[in-house]
Amino acid sequence: MIRLYEEFENSTPPPIIAFKKLILKLFRPPRLQIAFIAMPGPLPASLRSRILRLLLLHWAPWAIAEEVHCCPATVYNIQENLFMYNSPFRPQFRPKGAPRKVFKAAENGLIAYLEEQPWAMQKEMVWYIWEEWGINVYRSTISRILKRRRWSNKKGQRVEVRQNDELRLNWVADMLRLTAEQLVFVDESLFNETTSWRHQAYAPVGQPARYQASRTRGHCWSVLPAYTKDEYLSCTGIREG
Repeated sequence: MIRLYEEFENSTPPPIIAFKKLILKLFRPPRLQIAFIAMPGPLPASLRSRILRLLLLHWAPWAIAEEVHCCPATVYNIQENLFMYNSPFRPQFRPKGAPRKVFKAAENGLIAYLEEQPWAMQKEMVWYIWEEWGINVYRSTISRILKRRRWSNKKGQRVEVRQNDELRLNWVADMLRLTAEQLVFVDESLFNETTSWRHQAYAPVGQPARYQASRTRGHCWSVLPAYTKDEYLSCTGIREG
């Protein structure tokens, strides 16, 4: 107090300003010391099992709290859960987190869409969900739906719509009558409609990814010559068909 009065007497500013500063120093509230206390973590499983055992032995909750060195409220909560739910944990009546954007009907619609068009890509599935259900989702959401419904991407097998098993068996029988010297091979360096086929498709886990579509190759162009099992033939050129 004496030091503050001496500062007031020897102050260079005008007396009014010096007097205001003196009043502020005298009546300034002390600084609050704020201590941040961390919230306690979840109760260890071993400690929870010990509390449960003592409760089943009809110990008093306050005695259990002293024995295991925990908060009595924790013991009372476990006791209440045992009485109401026959479990030390309170059951979850609703899922945690935000609700899913894609509801069950939209998921079933997506699976039906994949059963008709298993070659569809995930960006096309995003567009289908938007067109049919008006839900804007990301590709990651589509990936989680497919994983939850146990659908995976694998090599697709294109099955001809007009496939005839009897004709296929006759063709195999005809090929068995030929010898290696009678066969002429053409290199597979060609271009036709199969170039644009999608060879990846979705299907349930454990099942083949098959879909029905036309297997007509269309026009094709062979660039390399034909050859037998021993040598190339002399008819080199580009052939269409």
